[in-house]
This record gives sequence, C-alpha cells and structure tokens, in this order.
Amino acid sequence: MLRHQALAPLLKSTNKCSTKQYVYDSAQTAMYIQLMKWMACNAFTGTQLQLAHFQDTGRGLKTTVDVKSGDTLLYIPSRLLITTSTVLRSQLGPFIQKHSPPMTSQQALAIFLLYEATKGVHSMWFPYIAIIPPSYTTPAFFNQEELQLLPQNLLTLATMQIKKVRTAFKELESCFVEIKKLRPEMDVSYERFRWAWFTVNTRCVYGKQEKLCFAEEDNCVLAPFLDLLNHSPTAEIQAGYDASQEGYVITTDTPYKKWEQAFICYGPHSNQTLLLEYGFIVCNNQHSSLQFHIDDIIQCIDCRVMRRYNELQDRKLEIIRENNFQDNLCCGWDGLSWRLITALQIMCMDQVEINDWKRVYTTDSISPHCDNQVICLATRLLSREMQENQCVLQSIQDKMALQITPTDHVSLIQGLRLERQHLLQIALKQLSS
Repeated sequence: MLRHQALAPLLKSTNKCSTKQYVYDSAQTAMYIQLMKWMACNAFTGTQLQLAHFQDTGRGLKTTVDVKSGDTLLYIPSRLLITTSTVLRSQLGPFIQKHSPPMTSQQALAIFLLYEATKGVHSMWFPYIAIIPPSYTTPAFFNQEELQLLPQNLLTLATMQIKKVRTAFKELESCFVEIKKLRPEMDVSYERFRWAWFTVNTRCVYGKQEKLCFAEEDNCVLAPFLDLLNHSPTAEIQAGYDASQEGYVITTDTPYKKWEQAFICYGPHSNQTLLLEYGFIVCNNQHSSLQFHIDDIIQCIDCRVMRRYNELQDRKLEIIRENNFQDNLCCGWDGLSWRLITALQIMCMDQVEINDWKRVYTTDSISPHCDNQVICLATRLLSREMQENQCVLQSIQDKMALQITPTDHVSLIQGLRLERQHLLQIALKQLSS
C-alpha cells in the first residue's frame, strides 16, 4: 500500500486529536542526530521540520517556523531514495534479475532491507534502518485471539493479506538460498521477512520509475526522514518526484504555525484500511464506514417470509446481483449508502412492486408499506450489528481488566469497535427520526 507515513511511536495511542509533545530518550535522540548527519553528507540541504513525540501520534515532525500554503514542506534528494534501481545496483542485483517468476518491487525492497540490516553499521543505509521500528501494529502481527476480535470483513481482509505475505515469502525461498551464500548470518525467517515487507508497505511513497524486471508496476520508493511525517485526513499536499530538482518533493497546501505538527494525507482511507495497511486509526475520521454483505440483510429477514415467497426472494437476489447492488453496502456518518438503501428496498418489495423495481433510480419512495418495511429491516440489520459489536467490546473490556497494561493491538481494536458503535448509533437515530 503506497503512502507517506511511518508510525512507530514509543508512546502509542488511538486518539489522534491531541498535540501534546514528549521528550525523546537519549538513545532515540542519538539515532536521530546520526540520521540527520548522515543525510547532510548525502546531499540533504536541511529542513524546517524537527523530530518530536506527540501523545496522539507518537513520533512525528513539527515545524520550526511558520509554514504557508504553497511552501515546500520537505525535499529528499535522489541519493537518499531507496528504489528498485538502488536494489539492482547492489550485490543483490544479479539474484533479483534472474529470479523466476519475476519479483514484485515490494519483494525486492524487502530483501534489500533484510540484507542491509544484516550488515549493521557497515551498511550505507544503517542510520536509516536504525530508526525503523522492530515491529508493527497491523493485523498481520496480531495473534489469533486478537484477530478474532476484528469485525468480520476486516478479519477477511487481514487473513487475505497474511496469506499474501506468506506466499511472497515462499516465492523467495530459492533466492534466499543464493543470498545466504553472500551473507550466511542473514536471518531469512518468515518473521524477519514480515518485518521487512511491512516496513515497505507502511513507509513507501509513490514514485513511478522506468520499467525494469519486476512483475508489476514499479512504483515503490523508501524515503528516509520523509516517512516520519504522520497522516491526517485533512492535510492537503502535493507530492512526487521532481526530475528538475532530482529529488522527492512535498508541497503543503495546509498552513502550520511554528512548533505545530506537520502532516501528510495517504488518501481518503477509513480506519479499517488505516489499521490494515498502516497499523493505526484516527479519531473523527470522516472516511470511516461500516461494510455489510447481502447475506447480512438476508439473515435479518423473517425466515417464514423467505419460505413463503422463496421464488420471489430468488428473483430479488438475482436483480441485486445482476445490477451490482450488492457492492458498497455501507453505513457512514451521513447514514446508509444509496446501494444499501436500494438493496433493502428491493428485498422489501411485494410481487407487484418488483415488476417495476427500476423505480429505485428515480424515486426515494416505493410505497408506504414498502418504505415502512425498509425502515424495519434496516433497524434489524443495524441493531443486530450493534448487539454483536457490544458483545465484542465487553469481551475486550474484560480482557483489558485482567492486564495491567493493555496491548497496543487490543487498544486499537477497541478504538475501531467504539467508532463502529458510534456509527451504528447515528444511523439508528436517523432511521427513527
């Protein structure tokens, strides 16, 4: 997942509304100073941003001057960018080029990180690798008990993602055998590969490059220091590689006062996506929503009605699937999506109304009886989800009560579930008004 942020705070929180700052310990400060010295020796011309610790976001960057809209927020010279070209120029180049089937750029960058991390202080990239977190808070790092606390659709996505990473690891087994001849001490376990994979996944930025030898579009770039910028859904930026400046440039359209935290935006992502891909959530995320499946609606219909009108129900489901009404069945801060309402309307139509089902495109009301049935079915759908969500929240609270310090994973799931509960409460209130 391409984006512009690194989240590896020493002090983590699911609440991203505060701006209180914390002081780094001496070890973190030393690594940061080493990073800046190293960058200065590699064409980095300086910045108006400074590392800081924030209660809400953990590690981030604050401005040292007032920043106006249109100002350059950060410039990273090409010499400091880790691209697939960087990898191919390294000792790993021959192994990667001859690998069959061709690697993805993400696989190549992950192997490069593992290889350079093994070198320790002898790596040119050591000052950068030293500040990369040792682990992440994405669901791929959750244990089975924690995974089962996730909403079903997110659990499905997380399971698919974990399978994808394991497949990517297995595809590289022969390559690891060859590379270990160069570095016998290199740890090529799944756990280490997972770390490298998610380092790329959570920290890379988009930078289109010329087509080389990779299995898919080559657009992953790691940019030291830039990936310390945190995400805000309200931040407005322009970002990309500038050939005239020979570097990656971020221009902000959002002004900042001196000492304020500067942000970038990864895109209009819900908290489910942010947790899945980056390992955090934000409060008051206007892009968050709940996703439903057509089966969720069916389960809320009285089984006696389903049996009595089995043929009619089959026709309704056929209409829904043929017209893709089963996609984007969601509930956001502004209520039920058009597709969810439409699916509910079709499922509530009688034998006469279903013959003129295309009215859903031109009118909000089908008939007084159908409209009432839609409200009743939607209420059952949301109430059922709320009851299930509340049970999981109670389970989380019970687990947290037994721990002196709750795990970051459980705290994140709790924050996601609380947001879910709030969305459901708002939607139910709108239905009853």
